[in-house]
Amino acid sequence: VSEGEGSVAREEIWRVEDEEVSAPGPRAADAPPDARTLGKQVHAVLESWLLQGGRLTDPIRARLGELGQESVTRWLESVPPPPANAHAELPFEWLVDGVPLVGVLDRVEESSPGCWRIIDYKVSVRRKSDADLAALYGAQLEIYAGALDRLVKPREVSAALVQITPEGVFETEVPLERTGLS
Repeated sequence: VSEGEGSVAREEIWRVEDEEVSAPGPRAADAPPDARTLGKQVHAVLESWLLQGGRLTDPIRARLGELGQESVTRWLESVPPPPANAHAELPFEWLVDGVPLVGVLDRVEESSPGCWRIIDYKVSVRRKSDADLAALYGAQLEIYAGALDRLVKPREVSAALVQITPEGVFETEVPLERTGLS
């Protein structure tokens, strides 16, 4: 990603892992992946899809099939391709009142000049209500919006959570309050 107004300098930021799912425990060699591993694998496939310009290639389809994520394949078939200025797994770090805030934005995209959208993927075993999602992840998305403010100086920021569950894939817009973390 190039440097300058509206761009991200990767050398200035670094990455930590999302802690949304529980740590893996012992399991049989032929058992399906634990939640954390599955989440990382699905994130990697979604990153590949974005890097392919939103094209659902045969290797991406095959990998989603191996992971038992046919609903993700159907979802990707139904969504519009990402805009040209879209990024996956974008790391950030900054200090707020001496406290380091670090994380990784799953996906950000500029839909029109200065208008950015944060998309955060959540892989879980059961679907949560929109209200529960906002309560659980609203603060996280506010931090992400603050990080995006620092990285690209957007005019406008919106956010969505994409739940990936055994029931299917569900996208929820989450209003941002912009609490002044930027």
